[in-house]
Amino acid sequence: MIKGLLAVAASLATGEAIVYFTHWPLPASVLGLIALYLALTLKWVTVEDLTAITDFLMQHLALFLIPPCVALITHLDLIQADFLPLLGASFISTVLLVLVVGRVAQWLQKGKQS
Repeated sequence: MIKGLLAVAASLATGEAIVYFTHWPLPASVLGLIALYLALTLKWVTVEDLTAITDFLMQHLALFLIPPCVALITHLDLIQADFLPLLGASFISTVLLVLVVGRVAQWLQKGKQS
């Protein structure tokens, strides 16, 4: 469990460092996930190393959702003021996401069949 925890913490720290030093407009957590993916791909970390920590985090997932829910409740007046633009942006981005993921899946399937 300790090795998995260190791997997750190191990947998050790597993402934070990349954003801090490069000033890229990307979330550090996304870059941390990419770093963790690279560590898995290069076999610096194995899936078995991460199993214990991921199981623990999944058991306590509800605790991670409390801060965003509180933020929504706190900023409810802002959400009500811009509800229609938020709803429209959410709808459009969802449709675009489904279309892009569908196209990528079709493209990957064509590559496997060749």
